[in-house]
Amino acid sequence: EEISRYEQNAKGGKFRLGDLLAVPMQRILKYHLLLRELLQNTPQNHEEYHTTHQAYEAMLDVSDYVNEVKRDSEQMQIIREIQESITDWSLPANRTLCDYGRLRKDSEMK
Repeated sequence: EEISRYEQNAKGGKFRLGDLLAVPMQRILKYHLLLRELLQNTPQNHEEYHTTHQAYEAMLDVSDYVNEVKRDSEQMQIIREIQESITDWSLPANRTLCDYGRLRKDSEMK
């Protein structure tokens, strides 16, 4: 209830809280691009080059991790939607389709 009130107050109700929280995540995914540009314009013998390169590598890892978690979350949502669409079928108590693993494409099946 309180979150809804804050959502209404944020930019006159134009943005939901989820939209506002996504902005910092989108920015962090671009940090490696900024660092790469900085590295391209920094001489390799500059005292901060090595540190900047380490930051670039770290932000690449962060980007990969965030994207992996996002893909996994999207997959889990698809599995939940599939489970909800199946009728006349019951799983054991306290179990969901998500408990049985991830989706696979036909090309991954052998």
